[in-house]
Amino acid sequence: MVHEKVALTQAQRDLLSSFKRDMKVLCLAGAWCGDCVNQCPIFAHFEIAAPRIQVRYFDRDANLDLGKALAICGGARVPVVLFLSEDNFQVGGTAIERFRIPQDDRR
Repeated sequence: MVHEKVALTQAQRDLLSSFKRDMKVLCLAGAWCGDCVNQCPIFAHFEIAAPRIQVRYFDRDANLDLGKALAICGGARVPVVLFLSEDNFQVGGTAIERFRIPQDDRR
C-alpha cells in the first residue's frame, strides 16, 4: 500500500507541527487515477504531523461543479489541491504534477 511507503523526515514533521493556524485542504481526486493513488496518501501523514491541517477528498466525477470550478486550462485535471485559510480564503492551489525521475537517474 502506498501510505506505508511514505515517510516524512524529522525536519518535515517539525515544520508541520509548528503550524499555528488552521489550514483546510480540499483534494479533488479520482480512485481510478494512478497519480491520485500514488500522491494523495501523503496528506494523511501531513494531518498526523499537523493537527491543524484538515484534508477533505472529493471525487471529481461525483462533484462535477467542483471539478469545473477547479479546471486547469479548461481541463478537468486530478489530483487538484486547494488550500484555504482558517477563514476560508484561498491561499494556494495547484494540480499535483507527478515528479518523474529520468531513467538514467534512478537507483
